[in-house]
Amino acid sequence: MSSSWRRVDWTMGPIMLLFDAQGRLVRVGLGVDRPPRASLIGGAETDGVHRAFESYLQGHVRRIDAVCRPVVTEFVGTVIEALHSIPYGATVTYGQLAAMIGRPGASRAVGRALGANPCPVVFPCHRVVAASGLGGFTPGLDWKRALLALEQRAGPIDSSCVALGHAAARPLVAPLGRDPTRSTE
Repeated sequence: MSSSWRRVDWTMGPIMLLFDAQGRLVRVGLGVDRPPRASLIGGAETDGVHRAFESYLQGHVRRIDAVCRPVVTEFVGTVIEALHSIPYGATVTYGQLAAMIGRPGASRAVGRALGANPCPVVFPCHRVVAASGLGGFTPGLDWKRALLALEQRAGPIDSSCVALGHAAARPLVAPLGRDPTRSTE
């Protein structure tokens, strides 16, 4: 069996979930209809991840605990794993995230690493903003604004989650005192 995919529909557009031959999530494509050379499938091995995304996008869960096995450099892996410490509905700056991973002053490198995040939402890179505005987001700033707005509308953090193999996150960062969905750029 080669790679396979599932589609999740949302108001911003389709979300493609790409799975490897063993049914493990390897990539999330926001605004992508279908990846090349992959078959559309359904089945028990992908149903849980599909349900988790639907629940998150409806505001019912605060975290998608899917096991995503990205093939990335050690630095990118460190950066995207640190994203789980940013609470639902909160934001941190690129510089704050760099300090969290023990690399103060590496905010640009952190930004580049986030651009290589193969599983946005699972690794919630939309929660990282620039010190002077919204910052960037590979799928586009409209997607970033929509995800941040979803989390703000859904309300306070609770223990709801769809568990698919990740340890629970420990919130370490307090929300910033500004609206990250509004760009000041």
